[in-house]
Amino acid sequence: MTHLEIIGRVWSDWSITEKLGEGSFGQVFKAEKERYGIIQNSAIKVVRIPSDDAELKRVQSGFGLDEQELRDYFYPQIEKLKKEIVLMQELGEDNHIVKILDFEIIDSPSDNICWYILIRMEFLECLDKYVKQADLTVGDVISIGEDILTGLEVCETNNIIHRDIKPANIFRSSKGVYKLGDFGIARDIASNAGTLSYKGTENYMAPEVYLGKRYGSNIDIYSLGIVLYKLLNNNRLPFMDEEKLTAQSVEKAIQKRYTGDKFPKPSHISDDLYELLQKMCAYDPEERFQSAEEAKKAIEKYKQSHINELEIDLNIKKDPTNALNKDKINIQREKFNNTYTIPVSLDATDIESKVIRSETTAPNNQTYKGIVEKETDTRNTGKRENYKIQEYTKSLHAVENKNVSEQQAENVAESDNKETLSKEERLRQERIRARKEAEAALFTILFVIIIVAFMSFLYFV
Repeated sequence: MTHLEIIGRVWSDWSITEKLGEGSFGQVFKAEKERYGIIQNSAIKVVRIPSDDAELKRVQSGFGLDEQELRDYFYPQIEKLKKEIVLMQELGEDNHIVKILDFEIIDSPSDNICWYILIRMEFLECLDKYVKQADLTVGDVISIGEDILTGLEVCETNNIIHRDIKPANIFRSSKGVYKLGDFGIARDIASNAGTLSYKGTENYMAPEVYLGKRYGSNIDIYSLGIVLYKLLNNNRLPFMDEEKLTAQSVEKAIQKRYTGDKFPKPSHISDDLYELLQKMCAYDPEERFQSAEEAKKAIEKYKQSHINELEIDLNIKKDPTNALNKDKINIQREKFNNTYTIPVSLDATDIESKVIRSETTAPNNQTYKGIVEKETDTRNTGKRENYKIQEYTKSLHAVENKNVSEQQAENVAESDNKETLSKEERLRQERIRARKEAEAALFTILFVIIIVAFMSFLYFV
């Protein structure tokens, strides 16, 4: 079964609207539920163990295991994920830790040996994505630091090291509150008094972790410092200021960081902020902030004494596709293929969802890889054409009694008529229309029943 089918089986009242991400951990989807006109959004993480049937067969043939031995081989991974769920439930009471709202662990509905772990969390925007479309200031970066350090205070109180702080694991609420998520490789300090194992993401990893040395909770402060430094340095990691990065220059930059070279100072920040970042990212753990509370106090002190600096615009480089989202774009639409056509719900401002030509075909509700053809920026006299590989997760509508070009033209016309409406407004109007149609049908049925009953009464009387 697909991940979408599993979600539909477990939480049938939630509908998937978007695929947010995918990795070795599984897949994450945006889901929504409507009750009496009120729409609720959540993020649903689905993990399959083993990841696919190929992994199951590889382990079975490699070790010659029978069915029970295969179950015993994979089940410890279930226990690990259960610990992550329990941990996030315990920490999630804090406003700066991502909250788990519900979860399920189920055996495969088929005869295959596998388990599905479904975790429903509050819906938040990933910092990586937010940075690509927002105009950040120094003050915004300081707010990120304050909020995540507040979350790390909670972790330290519970003897937890996160061990994988990076932009992809930092999330932002609609109210501008930043939260720490994904505790998949977090470690309880009290449970391991020896040298802790090598974990985390290399670009944000503290030197002592990279070198396999003993480490403590301030490795999380180091990683957060790298995140803040990158945002203040035009979205470039330390020693990676070259306009064009190569594998050799990246490797050289990482080696400089792990041998203790002093970070270059970003050009548009004060000496005080640079000194604060240096202390967060000190090569020697003893010279680093020793607790999240200490680092947070230093940030608050800087914030109070540098009010004017907080307004400085960072001008972070953005993905051109995201920048184009702010304006209408003319799309040259072409035939999709002989079986499917672009859904009406795609409009000229919904660039990330558009797929004009698919490289593969598949049943409804499955992920597609496709190419967006000729995105023309109409704001300027010149044309900007981008060819981007996109992931497409919305349903495709089958073409039945019309050829593709006719159906395509109808879709384009209807889409153009809706350009002035937001996506949410269109969805709301479609739901209202569907509800009215259902009410009218119900009224008709009740009216027919009443007439029949009345005629029967007259007949027998």
